[in-house]
Amino acid sequence: MDSITESTLADVLEQLASACPEFAGAVVATRDGLVLASVGNYQGDAPAACAASLSVHLQDDLQALGTDSHTPVLAEALIFGDHMLWYLRHLAAGHVLLVGSRQTIHAGALRLAGQTASLRLNRWLAGPGSPD
Repeated sequence: MDSITESTLADVLEQLASACPEFAGAVVATRDGLVLASVGNYQGDAPAACAASLSVHLQDDLQALGTDSHTPVLAEALIFGDHMLWYLRHLAAGHVLLVGSRQTIHAGALRLAGQTASLRLNRWLAGPGSPD
């Protein structure tokens, strides 16, 4: 399998723009907030740090509701704001995907686009030579 590059990740994220209503941006980050790739308005370190922080805090906060403390209780989340909708997804090897939309009506379209991108991203992130 080809090695993963920032441009490979960015290509997958760019395709979200055509599938998401009012696409704001997307970022793939490590669990500690290191940017692997970002597109749209989500450039720089702040969106990656936000994705990592949301991922960790939501997981920790929901863990008390789970039945098994060793099994993650959160694989994906839709987060609604007044004028924004975010899709957060845990990816392979501890990575996270955050996708934003300025339209809160079509949550299903955002979720489907995020799930499709996640499948493609996981093929590379979980491939041979990827960190555990």
